[in-house]
Amino acid sequence: MSDLGAPFQVDSGRLAETKGTSAAIRSYANLMVTSHIPMADVLNVILKLKNITPSNTLLHGAYDAMISTIEADRRAAFDRDYVNGQVEYQKGNAALFEQEIQNGTDPDLKEFARQTLPKIVDHLQRAEKLAAAVGGRLASK
Repeated sequence: MSDLGAPFQVDSGRLAETKGTSAAIRSYANLMVTSHIPMADVLNVILKLKNITPSNTLLHGAYDAMISTIEADRRAAFDRDYVNGQVEYQKGNAALFEQEIQNGTDPDLKEFARQTLPKIVDHLQRAEKLAAAVGGRLASK
């Protein structure tokens, strides 16, 4: 198990801190950057102590494609693609952490997942609210 999206969250968050068109999006992006760096650091310590190499190649291509898309996006398109990407990412991450809690064999990783899942659920709820706001804003233009 690994927080596959920590680099994605930090990279996409740094883009959104400057490119997001609303304070709400920039604030959410800042939360992603500031909360995912320490989360990844904690996980990396656990993985290193146990000599576990995370396999994150499966989703890397998808995250790289998302980063490329939002790098090219402007204004409303950026907001929409960033926020929709966040919703999808947080849903996938929540599922990974739930799977680890239920089926994981390593007690430290299970505890990390147990402690971290509420933050991921909070981030998902925030992303869904942003998506609803962005959707409404785009529909009214």
